[in-house]
Amino acid sequence: MSTDPHCPNCNYEYPYPSGDLMICPECNHEWNPAESAADADAQKASLAIQGIQSQLSELTSEGNTLWRVRVGPYNSVEESNPVREKLNGMGIKSTVIKSSKS
Repeated sequence: MSTDPHCPNCNYEYPYPSGDLMICPECNHEWNPAESAADADAQKASLAIQGIQSQLSELTSEGNTLWRVRVGPYNSVEESNPVREKLNGMGIKSTVIKSSKS
């Protein structure tokens, strides 16, 4: 069983490595799994320049590694609105996630 990520283009289960790239034999898609982490880190840096603190979180779903850039936490939706408006002005879609309090 392969531990490699599924193809992000067609979700094929068995892509193979070729140097730094992964290649999907099903649809011939090529990608560099490290780029998504670098993209997330660049987004975090861009937000920092705008005065928005953020954190990166890694998630594996269906064999694919996804990176989330998160801001917060905030005590209420209202408290998050100024940052959400700033993100919207930057062309970044934001999603409010309610966390469970411990």
